[in-house]
Amino acid sequence: PPVLVAEPVDVTQEEQLCILQVVNYRKTLMCMAMLDTVFTMFNMLVNPYYLLSLVLILAGYHGARNYSIPLSRLYVFYNGCSSFIKFLLLMFLINGSGHMNNSTNTTISPDPYDNPSDSTYDTDTHTDTHTDTDANKSSLGKVVPFWAYIYAILDTLITFWITRVGIRFTNALEF
Repeated sequence: PPVLVAEPVDVTQEEQLCILQVVNYRKTLMCMAMLDTVFTMFNMLVNPYYLLSLVLILAGYHGARNYSIPLSRLYVFYNGCSSFIKFLLLMFLINGSGHMNNSTNTTISPDPYDNPSDSTYDTDTHTDTHTDTDANKSSLGKVVPFWAYIYAILDTLITFWITRVGIRFTNALEF
């Protein structure tokens, strides 16, 4: 068989930095796509519609692995849509909590079946004095724990960051 000999290619310092950037973006996207895959598989146990998300995430993984611009753009599109939806849900969660505060009347009529010794009900003013204030409620009327806000904020920021890395990766591949 013929012997192949690799010839060194002269690359400028700027081209080397661009190549290193692409490789770093590639590794980051592959890692994030694998994490996305794990979480999406857990979500698929609850809702089978996450199969579509899983297909798009795996397309993004293969796009990053094989330096494929169309597959990588598909993953960026998926993450962009996901970022937008998560941002809207976060705003709904935050604004829904404040909205409940303005639209709910805490004055309630006395209930003859209430236990008068119940410490959460003030019989003189007929107001409910529970510690779960309306400011902690979502627009669905349920109390939202503090960690849910933290999770929603972090999830939205991470998805925005993945989208940003994906955009930079696909733009760097074009040059």
